[in-house]
Amino acid sequence: MTRRIDAPPSFRDLSMQREGLRSAADPAREAEPVALSVPQVVDFDEQEARPAGRGAQSRQMSAEECWVPSGGSAVVGGYDIGGMVYVGEGLMDQSGRGVENCLINPNLPVATRIAREATGAAYSPSYSLLSPSDRLGYVRWLASGRSDPNVAPPFLRLYLFGLERRLMLDEPSQKERAEVIAEVERLQGLYAEEYGLDEDVRHLLDCVAALTPECIEPEPERVFGYDGHELPPWLALGLGYRIATCQMTDGRWLLCWWLAQPGTRLRVAERRIFDEFATLFSLRYAKRYPKGLKVTVPRATSNFAYVAASGTFERSLSGDSSLYPDISRIRQPVRIAKRIADECWKELAPYSRFIGRKPARRNTIESHVLLPTDLAAHRPNVHLRRLHVWADRHVDRADDEILISDVLRVFEGSNAINLRKQRLVVLSNALALGGVGLAPDTRFTGRLPNLGDRAVLFKLPSKVSKPAEMSPQYLRMLCVMQLVIFVAKADGSVSKAKWRAMDAMIQRGPRLRAADKTRLQADLRWLASQWQGTVSITKRCQMLRPKELDEACDLAVQVACADGVVDPAQVQAVQKLYRAMGRPQDHVFANLHRRSTAASSGPVTVRTPLRPSSGYFPARQARRHPAIVPRSVDLDDGRISRIVADTCKVSEVLSEVFVEEEPETVSARAGTAYEGLDPAHAALVERLLKRPYWSETDFDRLVKRCGLLAGGALEAVNEWSFDRFGEALLEEHADLTLNPDVLQALKNESEMVPDAAA
Repeated sequence: MTRRIDAPPSFRDLSMQREGLRSAADPAREAEPVALSVPQVVDFDEQEARPAGRGAQSRQMSAEECWVPSGGSAVVGGYDIGGMVYVGEGLMDQSGRGVENCLINPNLPVATRIAREATGAAYSPSYSLLSPSDRLGYVRWLASGRSDPNVAPPFLRLYLFGLERRLMLDEPSQKERAEVIAEVERLQGLYAEEYGLDEDVRHLLDCVAALTPECIEPEPERVFGYDGHELPPWLALGLGYRIATCQMTDGRWLLCWWLAQPGTRLRVAERRIFDEFATLFSLRYAKRYPKGLKVTVPRATSNFAYVAASGTFERSLSGDSSLYPDISRIRQPVRIAKRIADECWKELAPYSRFIGRKPARRNTIESHVLLPTDLAAHRPNVHLRRLHVWADRHVDRADDEILISDVLRVFEGSNAINLRKQRLVVLSNALALGGVGLAPDTRFTGRLPNLGDRAVLFKLPSKVSKPAEMSPQYLRMLCVMQLVIFVAKADGSVSKAKWRAMDAMIQRGPRLRAADKTRLQADLRWLASQWQGTVSITKRCQMLRPKELDEACDLAVQVACADGVVDPAQVQAVQKLYRAMGRPQDHVFANLHRRSTAASSGPVTVRTPLRPSSGYFPARQARRHPAIVPRSVDLDDGRISRIVADTCKVSEVLSEVFVEEEPETVSARAGTAYEGLDPAHAALVERLLKRPYWSETDFDRLVKRCGLLAGGALEAVNEWSFDRFGEALLEEHADLTLNPDVLQALKNESEMVPDAAA
């Protein structure tokens, strides 16, 4: 079955658009005169001549004889009209019953001046049917560069008819075809807005491309916004040719196929990132189908025929129809394309929201890190490249004292440093794209570092898209190691034996991945240079389960005894750790003793002598010589046991006397939308729902009004949201964004829950 593809009505009736006249479909109106928009001269007596009819030429001429190529010259009516036109006496149309309407016959009379009112054929312009005055206006426009914005619509149509015939009916060379296409596109740019040529010219160019489907390149931009009921000819024939020859290796063909479907509509959020989406779609297609998508070739074939806008010829677009199967009824590739597209849209959603809020930051590092990993690697960023080059020079260099301010200065590209949690998160993500990790990461360490704090750059075992892609085992082990390093550096320095012990703990960590272990080692290096207070230790203890607390206690004692010397400062650190965990204090000495004497039954070495000495020194002489220390100290194990027992009794008595009242925690009542939250956090969530976006400053103010702390409140609300809905309520980008899915779920629950008063 042959599908006839007519030129768009606006191309056929271009003159009607300019003059605002009715369509000339009625044959009775076909010969009515129409006033043309051409310059007028008053008091002119024109010598009228009868227009030569169709077929009045003396002899027939071929298209090559009449065609004047680009750069050529032809003189008509005393004007040099240039090339890209047909000039001659007998170029017949395809039927052979009349001359081509675009043919310029130099023997027909051309007026010397423009009349007050010129007339011409309205609906089907033909040079032979124009009056001498109209011919003068046409040749003047051709000779003047063909760029006059006030050209009469029939003149523009006559010129386009000639270009249409050259492209669709003749067989020009590849070079000449490119020149004619460039001329058509030039006219489209000049007259598209006034004459509505955009759709018409695109239709013509699409059909020109369909003449050689094997040379067509897939261009999703050409299908972007397509609103037809069937595939355009160039796409249908191009897809059919590649299916028949098993050449579906380019994902852009599948994307064009899906975009051209009648049911495909792109939203505003998708349209603004269409370039990124098309690139990501091609990358995912190549990953899934490296050898191309195999499609069953249907038996039916496609046969398209182009009907010229001039009405003088018709051209088949598919030569050997066996190479162009009819793909209009194939649905499986379209479903595959939709699945890939949905996956791409989901991953690009954060990037689209960011561009929607801040379009001026489209090419910044901040937007680049929101792209999926493979797309970010495919679209390099100059600023990000500069950051990666600098980081590679300083990675894993223990002797390099790099500060947080140094890294931020390179990241910002200036001395204007923006020390905010969100900027540090973006910085960590940007470094991770280059395979470099940064410690500290504010999402894990729990506090915002100072500009003067040390930064640790380390090489990741493999490039990961986001540092946040750490396992739950890493987060728990980080809490444990923060407690361990608190004890290890209590005496002011960390010995090599303690470093080896902590590294062995990390390597033996259960279910830790290579990336987790590498980051934990870097975190320990950073924690060793930071001060940790009792408050931070208490917060870490609250994040661990009882079994993990027991393990942390054992590891801390093991590190304290790793180098064979238990410093009093380390004993005090272990005592603070036990107190924060709620463990009995009398277990501290027992565990230290047991760990220290595991390999030897002798006494524990508390402090090594400063100078070898012998003999007995009276107390007065010892005071005169403080550097003289006895070689060893004999400990009375029985007396130590009695002292520890008495200390335990006193602790029990004091604990009964000084009992701290535990704060009363009240959870939101069961059955409400905020069930599981205490009243303060429930009030915070209720106020958060009033706005979809919150800046960091506004969020801090709101949290303070609720009597909470910003960091803890954010974690508590998101943990509650994960438990209830499986997603976080607050998404951290440049601002805090409320998750629309969770927001809708909360609104639905609020509507379903009856009022408490009722």
